[in-house]
Parts: sequence; C-alpha cells; structure tokens
Amino acid sequence: MTTESSSANSPSEVKLYETIENYDWGSDPEFSGGLQSILQSAQSPDHATDLESRAKCFYLSRKHGVRIDVNGYKAWKKQQKGTTAQENGIELGNGTESAKESSAPPAETQNNDSGAQDDSTPAGDAPYPTSFSDIVELITSGKPIPGIKDIPDTILEGQGTQPSANRRKKPWEKDVS
Repeated sequence: MTTESSSANSPSEVKLYETIENYDWGSDPEFSGGLQSILQSAQSPDHATDLESRAKCFYLSRKHGVRIDVNGYKAWKKQQKGTTAQENGIELGNGTESAKESSAPPAETQNNDSGAQDDSTPAGDAPYPTSFSDIVELITSGKPIPGIKDIPDTILEGQGTQPSANRRKKPWEKDVS
C-alpha cells in the first residue's frame, strides 16, 4: 500500500483498513454464517458489496474493540484501487490491461464469489430493508414494509366455533353437586 493514502487517513486507520483487506474471511465460520444471512436481503450486486464491506467493518470492530469508519474504509479502498490500477499499468481509457493484471482476478471479485453463491432467496420472499432508518422512513411515508403481512383490522362475525368441552373449574370455585 502506498504512503499517499496516509495523507487522508491516520496511520492507525490505514493499518485497520489493511487488516480488513488481509483478513482471511473465508476461513472464519462465524463471519461466513453472519454474512450469508445479511446477503439474503441484498437487492443488487452493488448492494451486496456495500453490505459485505459494512459487515467486515462491524465484525472486526467488535472483534478488536475499536471503531472502524465504514465510509473511510470505502474511500480508502477506492483510493487503493486507483493506485493499484496505475501501478499495474492499466490504461483506463483504452480498456487494455497488462498481462500481470489479467492473469490475477481482482481481490474484490474473490470476496464476492463466496457471498454470491449464498445470495439465493426464494422467489416469493420480498427483500427486507437494510437498516432501521429505512424502516422508519417507510412507516412515516405510509408505504408497506417488504416481507410484512398486512392483517386486516376486521373481526369476522359468525365464523367462531361453539365450545365442545365442559368449562374447567377454577381452583377457588367449589364443586356444588
């Protein structure tokens, strides 16, 4: 990683971001299980990538007991992609790339492969909103929340059943026979 990224972020933040990038996510079953459940609500590949980045930051912040800025991590990651592309000789305008870059798939694609396989949801299920603020916004605007059934407020008269068993006596009631 370059020293240019430390001008926008402190060295400790850069070290945290590098830890996120270098962590072996595939071999951590606790993270993989949580990520699978999170990615079920993803509505697009970009949304899945965003959720995965947030999950990584959340997981490592809990594991190490430090606060990780998700937006700072995303900005750092974009900056690293830009410097990596320039270092590898990719000509962005022509779409050509060096042999070194074409032989190795990008790191982000490798991370998304494990999540993309587990992103299958049943066709009938509506995706859930991603955050509490989205749910609050849907409620305040009067829109329906995906995945929540609408139960009518009416009581259906005449469809009840008559009791077939005798009423059970309460402990304080005396048996008068």
